[in-house]
Amino acid sequence: MKIGQAKKRKRRMKAYSYIRFSTPQQAEGDSLRRQLKLSETYATKNNLEIDDSLRITDLGKSAYKEKHLSEGALGDFLKLVEAGEVERGSFLLVESLDRLSRAAVPKALRLFLNLLEHGIKIVTLGDERCYSEQSVSKDMTEMIISIAIMSRAHEESQRKAQRVAAAWSEKRNQIGEEKLSRNCPRWLRLNEDRKSFEIIPERAKIVKEIFDLTLQGMGRQAIANRLNAREEPSWNKPRKLKAGWHPSYIHIILNTPAVIGRFQPHCNGEDGERTPVGEEIVDYFPAIIDEASYYSVQAKRQPRGRYGSSERVNNLFTNLIFDSETGEPVRYEIYRNSKGNDWSVLRSDAARLNPGTKYTGWSYHHFEAAFLKFIGDLDWARVTGQTKNSFIQEKQAEQTVLQGKIDELDERIDKLADAISTTEEPPAALIKKVATMEADKTSMETKLAEVTKSIRKLERDEQQLRQNQDKLRHLIAQNRGSTNYDVRVRLREEIRRKVKKIIIRPEKTGNGKRPSFMVIFVNGTSTWVSVSPVLRGKNAAEQNRNPDAQVISFNAPSEGVNPTKHHPDIERNPEGE
Repeated sequence: MKIGQAKKRKRRMKAYSYIRFSTPQQAEGDSLRRQLKLSETYATKNNLEIDDSLRITDLGKSAYKEKHLSEGALGDFLKLVEAGEVERGSFLLVESLDRLSRAAVPKALRLFLNLLEHGIKIVTLGDERCYSEQSVSKDMTEMIISIAIMSRAHEESQRKAQRVAAAWSEKRNQIGEEKLSRNCPRWLRLNEDRKSFEIIPERAKIVKEIFDLTLQGMGRQAIANRLNAREEPSWNKPRKLKAGWHPSYIHIILNTPAVIGRFQPHCNGEDGERTPVGEEIVDYFPAIIDEASYYSVQAKRQPRGRYGSSERVNNLFTNLIFDSETGEPVRYEIYRNSKGNDWSVLRSDAARLNPGTKYTGWSYHHFEAAFLKFIGDLDWARVTGQTKNSFIQEKQAEQTVLQGKIDELDERIDKLADAISTTEEPPAALIKKVATMEADKTSMETKLAEVTKSIRKLERDEQQLRQNQDKLRHLIAQNRGSTNYDVRVRLREEIRRKVKKIIIRPEKTGNGKRPSFMVIFVNGTSTWVSVSPVLRGKNAAEQNRNPDAQVISFNAPSEGVNPTKHHPDIERNPEGE
């Protein structure tokens, strides 16, 4: 072998083959093979070494929306070029310039020139034209050709996007006659006529079970665990996760309006993000969940981890109890004494926020037993027997006033509109006055909608108090001496349906004083309850699990209950003695 030939082989420049197509479906065709073949043929013909260590492949990345730059391989390659990690004089092989970009000419040209300025030679394999910084500087024809190609590529993509958008727009216009696509929730399938969806019974049954368990108070993780434990086949196989039921998919099912038949059409915006188009379509899908259940789940939706994923329900009052002295939330805590025995306490969060300050806690088991005795024996007529919930009365009065003012404004606007229409040159003051009235009306309508929504919620809360009182008593009976997870989950949820807040006034163990708590129900009615003291010594544990709980006072519904102001004299005899 001659020395000159050896040197020539060592100096072979590197070439990088860039392959891109817009849709993943093109990978199934001939596009990938064709582009690879063109690169190999050109490299062999021009004594170039294709560097396979850096694969620049964007399969299913759009050059029109520049996804290949923002989140694709070409963007990574460009960063390496700018960092000097790709040798100057290297070749970038592309089928045509439109593989590099289909963006508007200014953006496409910046990418093109940026590569050239960093010493990269761009070869278009379709016509074997090689662009370099020197060639475009010497011959303006090359620059003009490149700009013309970029412009044509962008216009083609733009026309295609417009055609696709128009086609989808027409589909949306015909949505009552034919469904947009086969895409639908996994408990449905599109019928052959494309005009309706069919429910898959065994999957719809699972969705209903998920809603039922959620309404009973079970968390997403616990539901997923239950379905996986009985090896229920999953329909969703998310990327990076093993098959099976996951809390994230339970969350999707619980929050999609598709379960009540609703569908929101979307389109891809200029930035490539999906954006809603038009109004949500009612009855697009067959509903498998009743609206009452769906909206109940939305109303009670809590942040992730509210109840945790434990298979035990230690605390029936999570996020419900507050300290009367500080107003801070009350936490459930477990301690272990010197003998190794665990005991649970309700303690004000002020103890954590103010280290070193002593705050009296309340034995959890003593409090739970007292609360369940109180609510199980409660005369619910005293809670729901008000002639009318004053909250609702106030809101309904506000609703009436707002509606009356809106009606008055409508009449005044109509009169002014008539006056303006009969005047050749209407005074600017009149036009300004109408505009002001229209703004006032819009503001009032917004407020009216909020008040109406508030009334509906108050009415639902009132109805919940009147319903299923026997169910609550039955769950309390089942709970006695039991740690059954399902029973305690349902009991916890029934308490939350009826109780808005609990405010406690603990007493030190063994001092003989009666602790007390205030219960504020969801309709605003509140009551103070006096409890027998927490005992110490022999047989105290058993006695503390069976305290007495006696109602001291009831207060009619009122907003912003002040526990200190409304607290009665605990030392006096409880009501009824």
